[in-house]
Amino acid sequence: MYGLPKIHKPNSPLRPILSMVGSVQHGLAKWLVEILNPVVKFYSIHCIPDSFQFASSIRNLCLSIDTKFFVSFDISSLYTNVPLDETIGICADFLYRGPTETPRFPENVFIELMEMATKSVAFSFDNMMYRQIDGVSMGSPLGPSIANIFVDFYECLLFNNVPKPWCYVRYVDDTFAFFRSREAACSFFQHLNKLHPSLQFTMEEERDNILPFLDVLVERTPSVFLTSIFRKPTFTGLYLSWDSFAPKRRKKDLIRTLTHRALMICSSSRLTAERHKIKEIFLSNGYPEQLVSYTIRSKVDNFNRAKVYGPPRCPIYLKLPWLGSSIQPLADKISSSVTHCFNAANLRIIYSSRPALPSFFKEALPSMNKVRLFTFTNVSATLTMLARRYSDYQSEWLSMF
Repeated sequence: MYGLPKIHKPNSPLRPILSMVGSVQHGLAKWLVEILNPVVKFYSIHCIPDSFQFASSIRNLCLSIDTKFFVSFDISSLYTNVPLDETIGICADFLYRGPTETPRFPENVFIELMEMATKSVAFSFDNMMYRQIDGVSMGSPLGPSIANIFVDFYECLLFNNVPKPWCYVRYVDDTFAFFRSREAACSFFQHLNKLHPSLQFTMEEERDNILPFLDVLVERTPSVFLTSIFRKPTFTGLYLSWDSFAPKRRKKDLIRTLTHRALMICSSSRLTAERHKIKEIFLSNGYPEQLVSYTIRSKVDNFNRAKVYGPPRCPIYLKLPWLGSSIQPLADKISSSVTHCFNAANLRIIYSSRPALPSFFKEALPSMNKVRLFTFTNVSATLTMLARRYSDYQSEWLSMF
């Protein structure tokens, strides 16, 4: 376990991250996510997948005369406060007594697997071993699904007794809502904090008809809602430097990515200002002005171009070490050969480069764990070899009769 500091909040509290990649529970958790998909889809009525859809839905709303106040709600420390036993019971009740198809294994097996992937997670921190007994961890594939199901379940119970706001959308622990007045928002806020002891909400009100939500800045005008990019006060504008030892394509893709975000989020009246902001950011990182302008312009032209419909080409990924500009002719030759021989393939070359200095941010894996992993690998290989030899011996023995 390690922590990431939230530098945009007072005293920079740490966000706990439990890295589960490569652990015993990681593969099981990924498999259980697929089992929980029907539960997530059923309860996630008001959820949005990303800020792109949020910005699009807000811009398409017709401004109501009764809409006079909008706020955002945030759940304090949602992941660590999710009650596992209760949430697992909600999932089991829906899967085995709900409207969907029942899994092929018994309910008690499902509960045991869920507990194994959540409550039986052992991890190290500061040279000490711990075991997770409640709450979900950020870093587990099951974390977002379980947290969403828990909040969605009580959200549905709330709207059975309390009128739903005119607009209500949520992304995990962040909620955006419109109300007729500030008093109506405060009343709804009180109902939210009575839902469950583990759900404690905070409320942020609009200021001068402006309120940020995720990375979208929502502005209310007399007729429509305008959206633009929101950057926290701690934003420094530091991105991949032009002088860094990295592929040129990666640097140009960074410009395209920020331009794509602006095209998806910003209203047409706010897009020009955002394009100038992106240009200033990359110029301060040492990028050539002509390259930045051309890349932004080409991305905008491709975005506005009519889409060609048809069967998509199959993506194929090839990882090559980044050795400077000398690797580019080889990559071009490989790409040309694949395109010429396999017309349905879409080759995507990924360059990897090792850092010049080793990273000391994450805690090193204890040597005992490494030995245990190496021993298990040897045992697995030995058992596989013995099984093959036994199969060959059995075939030879049967051929004698």
